[in-house]
Amino acid sequence: MKPALGFTSKEPLHSFFLIPLCLCVSVVRNSLQAKMARRVSVDRTLFTVTVLLVFIGLVMVFSASAVMAKDRYGSPYTFLIRQIAWAAAGLAAMFATMKIDYRRIGSRPWSSPCSA
Repeated sequence: MKPALGFTSKEPLHSFFLIPLCLCVSVVRNSLQAKMARRVSVDRTLFTVTVLLVFIGLVMVFSASAVMAKDRYGSPYTFLIRQIAWAAAGLAAMFATMKIDYRRIGSRPWSSPCSA
């Protein structure tokens, strides 16, 4: 009587599972290499985490300073508006530097005055 999985008792069990496992590993490796080759532009995960941390920081600034801003300036949003302006300036600088190819910066004579 032949077992249902297609191997006899003389064949080792690990060889039955080893071939599909090797195929899966090679497929995953090839897809990761293709993904790494394509991913040269912007790291979306890093960008998302940065924007999320900026937003959390804005919420924390507002919750920590709303009462004091209301007492001193008459509006609880005073410090929040200032922080939003600086966050917008920082995000604009981040967008600008994301567009610059870092390999071109090192070839300029003005790029690093301390590396003589």
